[in-house]
Order: sequence, then C-alpha cells, then structure tokens
Amino acid sequence: MTAEIAILNKTAVALASDSAVTISNGGQALKIFESADKIFELSSTQPIGIMIYNGMQFLGIPFETIIKSFRRNAGSYDTVQQAAHEFLRHLYLYVDTAPDEELLRSVSTVIVPVARDIEETINEKTQQLLLQLPDDVVDLDSLNAKRNEIVAETLAEFEGKVASLGEVDYVSRKDNKSQPKKYETLVRKAVSLAVSTLKNEVLDRVVNICSSVLRSKFVSDGRTGIVFAGFGDDETFPTLLGSGPINLLEAIPAA
Repeated sequence: MTAEIAILNKTAVALASDSAVTISNGGQALKIFESADKIFELSSTQPIGIMIYNGMQFLGIPFETIIKSFRRNAGSYDTVQQAAHEFLRHLYLYVDTAPDEELLRSVSTVIVPVARDIEETINEKTQQLLLQLPDDVVDLDSLNAKRNEIVAETLAEFEGKVASLGEVDYVSRKDNKSQPKKYETLVRKAVSLAVSTLKNEVLDRVVNICSSVLRSKFVSDGRTGIVFAGFGDDETFPTLLGSGPINLLEAIPAA
C-alpha cells in the first residue's frame, strides 16, 4: 500500500510519498523494498510534478524511465492539464513498440481474473445443480437445458455489470496514426489460456465480455495511479489532477 500526500495553498503545492514497493508473483508478495522513487519532475523548465502509485511500470518499463524520456522533449504548457494530456499521449510510443508477449501480459493482468470468475461462477452453480439431483434417475436432456440456463444467466449478469461501468476515456494520438486493434487477438489468447472448461460458443461471449472490460472504467489490481501537480504558464494558482482509467490499446486519432 502506498501513502501519498498533496498539500496546496494559493502559492505552492507540496507532494510527499512513501518509498515502499512490493515485488510480487501474481497475488503473492515476495519482497518489499524501501527505496522506490515515486515523485518526479515532469518538466525541466516548469514547476510541474508527477507522482506514481500502485504499479510502477508500464508494459514492463519503469515509469521513471518513461518520465525521463518525456522530460527530455517536453515543451512549455499553459496548464497542468495540458501537460498531463501530453504525457499520456507519450505512452503510445511504448504501446507501439512493446512486444506482443508484454502486451499479452498486461492485458492478462486485467481480464484473466474476470474470465476465471465467469468460469468459476458457472462451475459452482452447475455443481450446486448436480447436488440437488436425485441419485437414481438423471435426465440428461433436462440437465443440459438447466446447465445452458446457468451459462446464459451468468453471462448476462457479467455483461450487465460491465455495461454499468461505462466506457473509459480515450487519449487521442498526436500523430493521427490509427491504433491497430491488436488487443482483440490478445484477449482471445489470454482467455483461452486462462479457462479450460467452457465450450467455444461460450468462450466467444467471454472474450466479448473481456474486450468490453478493457474499454470500460473497470479498475484492476494491476492499475497504475498517476497524479499531476504544479503550475502551467497561464495558471495563477496550483493545480492537482489525478488520472482516471484510460484506454491506450484502442486509440482514436487527434481531432
């Protein structure tokens, strides 16, 4: 867990953070280090800072490296919001050049728990159904029909949950390049590797649900939180911004 503080008044903003970072293997914490940097200068010429919490990497690259890369070519920004938007656009450079296995890992972090939750829910409900059946006679046609009802109800329930989250914001690309929809192939591969007891037609709907999760405001355990703070050229008072969930796998061109 990260502890971070931002204090603002009319003339300044102060940022503070702990330095703990946890190295984990899936959900198991392996080691905690007390030497991580989480606060950085976003610009070499303007008083704008950036603070990172939770995930300290993006597609396997430390955020410290990404921020240094951005800072070397950073321009002058009228507002902190403009600087934040440009930094998020900068992340497309790493989406474009990331190897497929790293994209698959990142996508899997978000959607594999969802796919497994769907599979486990279906299997648990099916197991409960089997326990309620009489020992002497089993009507296979009736059993299959009830199993299909369980599958349909479970999938509809998850589809409704994802739809209720709403769509995530997109960050437009500065270069107007059309972002390839690689994630669709990656989602199918991640889901196929994660679940093993679902029929193909059910798997198709699970893939669609997981694709919708990537486009939604769902916040996974592997998320990275970003805070921007400081002064743009046109700002009299300090600004503090937190970046909510964004979609960097399916971009839209800049207007």
